[in-house]
Amino acid sequence: MFAMLPAGGKLNPHRDPFAGSLRYRLGLITLNDDRCSIVVDGIPYSWRDGEDVVFDETYLHHAANETTQDRIILFCDIERPMKYRSLGAKGHERSGRISDARRRVTE
Repeated sequence: MFAMLPAGGKLNPHRDPFAGSLRYRLGLITLNDDRCSIVVDGIPYSWRDGEDVVFDETYLHHAANETTQDRIILFCDIERPMKYRSLGAKGHERSGRISDARRRVTE
């Protein structure tokens, strides 16, 4: 999925409660500027074109684009290795339903 954060945009602190996946993000159009960043569990990461980051989205994270141009990234979920595989599938299923519901509300 592609995600755009507009110039001056912010994502409030949040976390994924289901723990079914890790989040992979690849900077595509990031402005290569420290003012365009994500903070995961208190650790800042500045976006750079072609650079990626994988993080555990159960940690509190938030993002900001304090530049004058939009930021675009690619992000994918990576299934978390779990002792009981059915738990991972249930988390994806629930997370997908929540994402679909959010999408419908905002469209």
